[in-house]
Amino acid sequence: MAQKATSTAGFEKWEETPIAQKENQPKFTRAAVVNTYAGDLEGKGHLEYQMAYITEKHAPFHAYEQFVGTLHGKSGTFVLAHQGEWKDGAAKASWNIVPGSGTGELKGISGKGHYEATGEVQTWQVELEYDFADNGSVE
Repeated sequence: MAQKATSTAGFEKWEETPIAQKENQPKFTRAAVVNTYAGDLEGKGHLEYQMAYITEKHAPFHAYEQFVGTLHGKSGTFVLAHQGEWKDGAAKASWNIVPGSGTGELKGISGKGHYEATGEVQTWQVELEYDFADNGSVE
């Protein structure tokens, strides 16, 4: 049975650099980011965003994030795959736990979630629905 986790997330580090930018074409950037989590999900996430700025106010993005910490008191790591967009000052995204990426007490974890950060907020709410494989591992 799936469980639900809610936490507050915030940027500890955001370093965005251009990948490519040509006149009259979308600007491509990457951002090396460290997120901190407090709540049911407690720890840090190290991730790399890639963004395509269609306009100055609209950028679809994707990222992979290595989470290290605890989830409802179970410690370990797992990888989150993000897919979303930043538009008119708000970032909305969904994420999925990459199958087979759980370690430690989080081995066998699967799940999905979402988040939304609006305006110039320093923290935002995240939600994650998750479950564990019956045998403790993902095949």
